[in-house]
Amino acid sequence: MNRTHSVAALFLFLTGLLLDAQSKVQDPGVLVIRPESSKGPLGNPLKGYCVYTDAGRIYRPYSMVFLYVSWKELEPTEGQYAFDEWEKAAWAHKAAVGKHVVLRVYADYPGKSSGVPDWLLKKGVTRKPYRNYGGGLSPDYDHPVTVSALEKLIAAMGKRYNDHPRVAFIQLGLLGFWGE
Repeated sequence: MNRTHSVAALFLFLTGLLLDAQSKVQDPGVLVIRPESSKGPLGNPLKGYCVYTDAGRIYRPYSMVFLYVSWKELEPTEGQYAFDEWEKAAWAHKAAVGKHVVLRVYADYPGKSSGVPDWLLKKGVTRKPYRNYGGGLSPDYDHPVTVSALEKLIAAMGKRYNDHPRVAFIQLGLLGFWGE
């Protein structure tokens, strides 16, 4: 070992000692909890395989299903949300019964019918056609009416689904291709 390697090794050794010593000094205002080791995976009902309800026959065990829903379906009339109707239909699917749901609301999704509510279009929001990724109609996301309506939809979904026992996650899917 040459002198450069010796100096580098000594530096790393001393740094390690310093870091080890610092990790043992605890700020009196910090509470540190170190859980005991577990002999197996931690119980967590919201982990594991998540399937699409239209995926055909499912051969693996799963705990969650992935559901798309258009904004138009959830809010067919301005300010009147059809959560009950959608849940009764979508959550009763044989693949979804007894499972947690991961839901994704979309306004625009390439290859799917527009998810923009008709009432929003009647208020002057325009859509722009595109061909990328299978094509679609992208709403004007910068239009003040769109912005306000999306804020109200998100608030209504938060009120409805916060702490809902069936909802595992809500994915952000309201802006751009696939909500990205």
